[in-house]
Amino acid sequence: MLPSKPFSLSKSYTSALMMILIVLAVLLNLSHFIDINAPSPFLGAPSTDETLPDTDIRQFSMTVFDTEGRIKYTLDAPQLFHYAHKETTTLTEPNIYLYQPNKSPWHITAQQGLIQESDEIILQENVLIEGNQTKNTAHLSIRTSDLVLHTTEKWAKTNSKVNIQSERNQLQAVGLEADLLRNTLLLSSQVEGSYQQQ
Repeated sequence: MLPSKPFSLSKSYTSALMMILIVLAVLLNLSHFIDINAPSPFLGAPSTDETLPDTDIRQFSMTVFDTEGRIKYTLDAPQLFHYAHKETTTLTEPNIYLYQPNKSPWHITAQQGLIQESDEIILQENVLIEGNQTKNTAHLSIRTSDLVLHTTEKWAKTNSKVNIQSERNQLQAVGLEADLLRNTLLLSSQVEGSYQQQ
């Protein structure tokens, strides 16, 4: 019978075994921080965080027509967010054109927009309405901080300070109701103005 030799490991085998043990130790430690049973991010359920939108559209644009096929208004925005739990839609830098037969369109811009009803848009921050009341009249601009715009009936309302400017007229007031279809403006209070003769 041959004498038994003492069992020994080669240096390369020992190094490999040590690396495996280190990797196992790291994985066991990481398992405390990683939920292995968590679903794939591509297959998981939608976020339940109510502060996050369920829809995010870039370069949003739409055109709305009336029953006779004429354009009622166009709306575009660099970004649109929809929040299902609040049933609201927000817009960044909304850009709106309100069309009316045989008249120039009204152009309306703002920094922010909020839609809670399909034909009503709440505009906020640097709101500007521009247009010609008729094709033969001078350019008119209305500036305010916030505005409720009704796209179907083409009227707008604000309780905030407004600045109205045309070619030779300038008016300031607090509160405004504007019938953009009939081109009439009703100023609520604190009306001041100036007129420049030709």
